[in-house]
Amino acid sequence: MSSELHSVEIPLINTLKKLGWTYLSAAENSSMRDDSVDEVLLKPLVIDALLKLNAHKGLKREHCETLYNRINRVDDNEEFHAWLKGEKSFKPNQESKAISIDLINRINPEENHFSVTNQYVCTITKPEDAYKHIRPDVVLFVNGIPISVIECKFLGTEGSTFAEGIKQLDRYQRTTPNLFIPNVFNISTDGHKLKYGATKSPDKYYMEWKYDSGTPNDIKDSSEFKAYAEENKRDFNPYIDVQVFGLLNKVNFIDLITNFIVFETRDNLTVKKIARYQQFRAVNKIVERVVTSEMKTGLIWHTQGSGKSLTMLFTAWKLRTLAELNNPTILIVVDRVDLDAQITETFGAVKLPNTTRASSIDGLRKKLKEDRREVIISTIFKFDEMADVLVQRENVIILIDEAHRTQEGTNAAEMRRALPNAFFFGFTGTPIDKSDKNTHRNFGLKPDGKVERYMDLYNIKAAIDDGATVPVHYQLRNRKWHIDADQMDELIDAEYDHLSPEEMDVLKEQGSSYGKTFMMNPARLRAVAEDIAKHYTAHIEPNGFKAQIVAFNREACVVIKNHIDELLGEQYSAVVFSGGQNDAPDLRKHHKSKQEIRDCVNLFKNKDSDLKFMIVQSMLLTGFDAPNEQVMYLDRPLKDHTLLQAIARTNRPYPNKMCGIIIDYCGILKNLSTALNFDESDITDCLIDFNQLKEQLPKFLEDFNQTFEEAENKSPFAIANYLQKNDKLSEFKESYKGLQISYETLAPDPFILEYTKQYAEATKLKLIVDSILSQEKPDVSQYLAKTREMIQEHITLGEVRENAPVFVVDDNYLKRLDGTALSEKDKELTLENRLRTVLRIKASDLPVYKTLQERLEKIIERRGEEVDDTYALLCSIMNDLNEAQDLEKSSDLSMGERAISQLLREKLDNEELVSVITSELNEVVISYTNDFNNWQQKGTVVAKIRRDIILKLAMLSKVHSAIQNQKIDYSKFSEQLMKYIIQHY
Repeated sequence: MSSELHSVEIPLINTLKKLGWTYLSAAENSSMRDDSVDEVLLKPLVIDALLKLNAHKGLKREHCETLYNRINRVDDNEEFHAWLKGEKSFKPNQESKAISIDLINRINPEENHFSVTNQYVCTITKPEDAYKHIRPDVVLFVNGIPISVIECKFLGTEGSTFAEGIKQLDRYQRTTPNLFIPNVFNISTDGHKLKYGATKSPDKYYMEWKYDSGTPNDIKDSSEFKAYAEENKRDFNPYIDVQVFGLLNKVNFIDLITNFIVFETRDNLTVKKIARYQQFRAVNKIVERVVTSEMKTGLIWHTQGSGKSLTMLFTAWKLRTLAELNNPTILIVVDRVDLDAQITETFGAVKLPNTTRASSIDGLRKKLKEDRREVIISTIFKFDEMADVLVQRENVIILIDEAHRTQEGTNAAEMRRALPNAFFFGFTGTPIDKSDKNTHRNFGLKPDGKVERYMDLYNIKAAIDDGATVPVHYQLRNRKWHIDADQMDELIDAEYDHLSPEEMDVLKEQGSSYGKTFMMNPARLRAVAEDIAKHYTAHIEPNGFKAQIVAFNREACVVIKNHIDELLGEQYSAVVFSGGQNDAPDLRKHHKSKQEIRDCVNLFKNKDSDLKFMIVQSMLLTGFDAPNEQVMYLDRPLKDHTLLQAIARTNRPYPNKMCGIIIDYCGILKNLSTALNFDESDITDCLIDFNQLKEQLPKFLEDFNQTFEEAENKSPFAIANYLQKNDKLSEFKESYKGLQISYETLAPDPFILEYTKQYAEATKLKLIVDSILSQEKPDVSQYLAKTREMIQEHITLGEVRENAPVFVVDDNYLKRLDGTALSEKDKELTLENRLRTVLRIKASDLPVYKTLQERLEKIIERRGEEVDDTYALLCSIMNDLNEAQDLEKSSDLSMGERAISQLLREKLDNEELVSVITSELNEVVISYTNDFNNWQQKGTVVAKIRRDIILKLAMLSKVHSAIQNQKIDYSKFSEQLMKYIIQHY
């Protein structure tokens, strides 16, 4: 039997039972709650755990009732989590000392009581409707405490997806908050997808748990998992059971509760955060390495934007709590003052205990000399002059942010000398792999002399797949200004071949001819600014995104700013660079204090502000996080890690942002593999040349169509059925995703016009298939308003028709056809195919073409009758088609007015009356749509237009009896008319 209960809920519980969770029936859990649906804790299990875990501290059974009541009165999720982590105390009586209370065994997870129940009824305390109870599908308990709520959905029911489950969990949390006071995280699954999120997380923060974070390691290949999958073939769910094994096995579950959840408070707003799988994985690799001491270094290579600061925080927390490390010292080392403040703010916002900041060199020296056992945040530069400091302890762990920078200098050497036995772990998104500077070697040199390239890797592709970042595409523009650096070297070498190599190097370094004669050429900078303004206003601004301009130097920043002011206005841009004391007046004009820079950044991040461009040379290229930035205009030859860090400014997810874009004016990305020095597999999925995208678009379209090519019936319903039965749904969606990203990134390049109609049809089919199969609730915003707007715009403006030869049809075509040597049957088929092709495209434009298409279909249906005049009838349609097209070209009416007029002609035989009504209805539509962009997306506006059309017809019927409702069905007529109004107004 296929249902939510039998297909998702029960199999999930069976998997949990395999992991050691005890199933509690409804009767059992009701009994433990004294048959009260107001209680959420299973009191007998809580009491048993309190005694078991705290009796050795002096807690007795007679104290447990008081302690239980105190715990049961907690009304805040953060406070309850502190109880779970053992941070709360209790005085059994007035005479005794307070003792720390353990609700769960965090050291030996298996010693806890893990139970699962389903259909757990709870009283609604904050009703939103008439319901009095909620009934979550599955609830997980540890020692009688409801830790997680799981909502199950069934894809066989329309609209029933994991996304709908998240909405339901959100409702539960609003209406029954007491169930979620002890809650750690929630899960929603539809059997195909399983996503988890911390208590009260918005849907965008629900994430998948990848299998490689499971226990045992690499769980897909483990004998335990294979045995389970083999034994339970009939019940095994290959989509979610792997995640259940990784996320909900006892060890990982308790680890997440204990070490991987924080409450971050900023501006009086507290947000609960839970680790993502790569953070969990990396932290535990570090902990394992520290505990075993087999190797004292390691590199955590996690791409930009994947949450490295939180990974460092989780690492520091877990290391500090490990008893076997004997109260270690954790050093968080950064290389910039702003990062120092940022990390300090992050650690302070989550209230990590015993965290301090080394405010000076002397302050750091004092902390180290005094052997302080705490988390110390410092810049690398504070390790200067540490010759008098020597900490021999091995339980010193150093976590180095942006480990690709400053780790080859004297400060890094001083740090290693002062702490010779410490552990060093580097965190980076852009390691350097060169003979003189090598991040891999600095943090991965093994005792045998070989290099471990990374201890944990979360690359660009993984981040994009997870939705942690968006792909970044680039385009090389203004090629006529590009100079090949290698060619320039050859020219200089040839010109000065008499110089020694040393002299040649000095000449090239000091000459700076590239910058002075080319990059700073006034005409060139003017052209770059004009192109930026044109590209931004046409491609980026309509979608609400912002941009950075990276100029060659500070002088170029000012020149480009002046041009942008002339072209778009002063409010559009702001310059941010480091000011110098001897700067000329035009540079000094743009000097900003730290507070002014912060204000400027905040204004840029505000989506509603007029500040669209940040013009920089080197500031804000790293550590600057503005998700609403989509494009970087790059006019400075960056290289290596600086380049990748800079372009990562555009990779942060943001609503409707399919990708980040780099517009390259100096040619640095043309030789990407040389510039970045990374494995190609980690780069190619991040940066794709626009020319390559143009080559790929037809292939993506072909791949998409091939997924259902073998379906005999090409109706959407038949295609959906074919995809489902042949396990091609995933392939169908992936091929569409490639097509969508390719098309959206290229738009509005005229190149896409050839594929607009096909892409529109592909999008419609994807929406229909999604709806039919209920794989995910169709969300118009996910398919980008820009896409629909562009498709409508192209069709309305006739760009597709002008570029397609199929539209060139006239009377001469019939004459040419009659003059051929084809048989009557061949002529008939040729003419039929021509008409089919034309009318298929034109049918949605005007009612007359739809009528002609219907006539064509009727003719085809009656083919083969004794008196077969098919060819003559087809010629008649072709003549009417040509007449309609001639009228369309010669008419002064707009396309919308022509549509209204043609529909009315089908009902009325009075040209004068048709003209009057057309004018009246046109005024109704214009009153709502004039100067209102994207009105088609507002359901309320569409409904009002249709309503007013009906009212206008009813009003006109009092004057003109020919348009009374019994002759023209107002409702049906308005419904037909709206299809054309939506397209043409």
